[in-house]
Amino acid sequence: GSLLAHLSLAYLYLGNGSCSEDNCTRALTYYHAAAQMVITEWQNPSDGNSEVFTEFIRLSKPDMLQGQSGEKDDLVQFLRYQADHGNPDAQDDLGRLHYWGQQGITRDLQAAYHYYSQAAASGHANGMFNMAIMHLKNQTQNSSDERAVELLEKAADQGHAASLNGLGYHYLSQGLNSSKAVGYFKRAADLGDRDGLFNYGSMLIAGHVPNTPANATGASQYWEHAAAIGHPEASLALGGLYSAGDGVPQSDHNAILYFRSVAETGVAVGRSLRKALNFHLAMDTHKSLLYYSLLAESGVEVAQFNAAWLCDKHPDFVLLPNCKWRYYEMAAQNNNTDAQLLIANDLWTGGSQPMDRKAAIGLYTLSIELSDPEAMFNLAWIIAEGHGLYNKTVGGISLSGQEGNVTLALRLLDHCLSSSNPNGHIPCGLASLYLKSRQIAHVFIWLLELRFLLPLLTLSSLLIVAMHRLLFWLDT
Repeated sequence: GSLLAHLSLAYLYLGNGSCSEDNCTRALTYYHAAAQMVITEWQNPSDGNSEVFTEFIRLSKPDMLQGQSGEKDDLVQFLRYQADHGNPDAQDDLGRLHYWGQQGITRDLQAAYHYYSQAAASGHANGMFNMAIMHLKNQTQNSSDERAVELLEKAADQGHAASLNGLGYHYLSQGLNSSKAVGYFKRAADLGDRDGLFNYGSMLIAGHVPNTPANATGASQYWEHAAAIGHPEASLALGGLYSAGDGVPQSDHNAILYFRSVAETGVAVGRSLRKALNFHLAMDTHKSLLYYSLLAESGVEVAQFNAAWLCDKHPDFVLLPNCKWRYYEMAAQNNNTDAQLLIANDLWTGGSQPMDRKAAIGLYTLSIELSDPEAMFNLAWIIAEGHGLYNKTVGGISLSGQEGNVTLALRLLDHCLSSSNPNGHIPCGLASLYLKSRQIAHVFIWLLELRFLLPLLTLSSLLIVAMHRLLFWLDT
């Protein structure tokens, strides 16, 4: 079946995430089938181009566009210069670009092996690992399992996590020593290797870890970690656990999230994204927008945002009426914080949409839950200006109306400053300094007013005493 057809049907049934029980079940079924198609495609390539690395490039990010023009790109030329002069990191990077066909470079396994072997010759651990994998996959001339194991052991001696996992996989697949394989998987998992995390979780759920009963809950914890760093099989396995409620609370919502994350990395998606990007780089906006729009309707978030961005920058090329806001809204529903902020800013000011400040605040708070620093800054400023938040809890912070507006704003700015995203540290820091200065200024003004008020109070008191004495004298 067609991967894109499965994605389109799944997205259609999912709607905006508030689907009925029947429609959510249908969406789950289609995303599950699509995810299985992607894993099968990855495990059993049918042609030389099957292992395409799907790249999620955002047109609004100039740094992401760098190095995407293939062999003639300045960054690629620089890497080649470095590699030709013996830099093992550059050799390994070029090997990766050719192996996966990334950044506009045509996939070339022979060139990949050439660069990997150069890096490996200088003792580069990642180069040795990648060279070993090509031997194990029979992707080189004179492929040799013995040579692969030799390279993996050398890299593992340097503490290379992926090589430890590779040794575990070799021992397991050859039926040599399952206990030793489990030990290698555990060491790799402890170092944060995503394959090691997945494989050790698989050993746990199968009951192959010595002196440990089969444990779906324990496996899910390792798979969660692996999925968080992009392991597709871990995501597929987790989707299955959540769908069945095996070792984790049953949740069709979570199952859909995991299945969808795999399904949208398929070759058909990757190739369409690359075509759209290449047309954009060639200044052919019509075709670029066409490919992004087709993927956007299948629910691929990066395509939705890029289609909206193109509609925004090139309104004369619009294929659909109001396509800018149509695709920004789709991307916002898919938790794209840039889209959420653009819509929120427009709703707050009443730009091209009717003003709706309550809806804007709702989008700002949603973006803060996703740790977006710009949303923290904007919402803090809204609070400081005296706008109510309906006693919301945002990012774990209770924004109660009992406190002063500036105090609430400063709490949110402190949250921004302590976040792991450094992009908001400078603006949030300056805003915090300004608000604190404003608080100090208010106190200073109050003291000045008090300074002039005290003599008046003293004079009034003296007059009252004098009048009291006068009245007393008149009475007597």
